[in-house]
Amino acid sequence: RNGLRALDMLLMSHEPVDLVVVMLGTNDLKTFFNARAKAVARGARTFLRQIKNPFLYRYKEPDILMVAPILLGEAIAQTEGECGDFDEESLRQSKYLGREIQTVCEELGVAFLNAADFAHASPVDNVHMDETNHGRLARAIHQTIEERKKGEGQ
Repeated sequence: RNGLRALDMLLMSHEPVDLVVVMLGTNDLKTFFNARAKAVARGARTFLRQIKNPFLYRYKEPDILMVAPILLGEAIAQTEGECGDFDEESLRQSKYLGREIQTVCEELGVAFLNAADFAHASPVDNVHMDETNHGRLARAIHQTIEERKKGEGQ
C-alpha cells in the first residue's frame, strides 16, 4: 500500500506525462500510524521529489498539482467509536495538514490546492466525500488545471 514503490514504473510506462495530480494524506492520520501533520507532509515531500526526478523521463518532467485532502468531519471520533481508525487527535492533525503540505509545495515549486477549501466529509462517516462534494472538488481541480494551462500559454 505504498504508492512510492510503484511510482517510477507508473510514470515511465505512461510517458510522456503532462500533469500528475496527487492527493494523499487522510489515511496517514489513522490512529494506527500515530502520525502528525508535519510527518505526513514529509511523506508527501518524498513522493513529490520522486515525481520531480529528472532521470525518470526521456521527455520533459511533468507538471504537478498537489491536492491536500479534505478535513475529517467534526464528529469523526463519535462516528468511529472508541476502537475506530480515527480519533480526536486525527481530527486535530487534519486541520494542520493542508498548511503543512502547502509549505512543502512552496519549497519544491509545486502547484497546490487545498481540497478543504472546496469540499468536506460526509456526515455518514466523517471521512469520505459524498457525490456533491466530489463534484465541488472536481470542479476546483479542473479550474486550477485550466488556469495553469492559460498561464503557460502567455
